[in-house]
Amino acid sequence: MSVKKKILFVIPSLGAGGAEKSLVNLLHQIDFEHYEVDLFLFKKAGLFLNSVPTEVTILELPELFEKFNSSLVHSILYFLSRGKIKLLFSRIQFFIINRLNSNSAIAEQKSWKYYQHSIKGLEKKYDAAIGFLEKSAIYFVVDKVKATNKLGWIHTNYATSGMNPAIDSRYFKQLNHLVTVS
Repeated sequence: MSVKKKILFVIPSLGAGGAEKSLVNLLHQIDFEHYEVDLFLFKKAGLFLNSVPTEVTILELPELFEKFNSSLVHSILYFLSRGKIKLLFSRIQFFIINRLNSNSAIAEQKSWKYYQHSIKGLEKKYDAAIGFLEKSAIYFVVDKVKATNKLGWIHTNYATSGMNPAIDSRYFKQLNHLVTVS
């Protein structure tokens, strides 16, 4: 019996979007006798969450990452009470960037540098790690995952997406493959 290849998929959530539905459909096509599949969600929520095959391991969110994702006041109080000053300031910066940028794509791109402080890199090494949605999912794979192959999927027309290519280019250069679906 051969050793199973380890694959990680990363996506912010499994909400009611085309990329999310596409990922769930793809997961149902995998031969789990040959592949061990993990799924990392920034938020364990969404319309398609219950559609994930039982063979897929949905990774538990680290506590600091969950607290960072909670309301601003709750995050601040939590980080303050535990002396996590760097995370406290990162959470405030994250909030400010997301409030000041009317373009949500640019806000997500710019706020990653603060968001990433709330999670350590994953311990497990993967044969392939796939950021299955543009921006944070790809940034997470590049910055927080050990993998032989790193792939990014863009599920939009990048040219009209409103994203800043200068922010993405350093991440795209670190991927083994970039897949575009539009």
